[in-house]
Amino acid sequence: MNFIKGLQTEFHKIVWPKPAEAFGLAVIVIIVALIIGYYLGALDALFATILRAIIG
Repeated sequence: MNFIKGLQTEFHKIVWPKPAEAFGLAVIVIIVALIIGYYLGALDALFATILRAIIG
């Protein structure tokens, strides 16, 4: 039972982000994911082209 009371106490200490802050951070995550995806896609296309040139 002490675990549950301690859990409740710690849960009340959490500072949740404001909706605007959460939205801003979500936008940043999406933008970074798109940039990384584009970069990896470009590398994949480059390596595929190189392999096609080598293999024939």
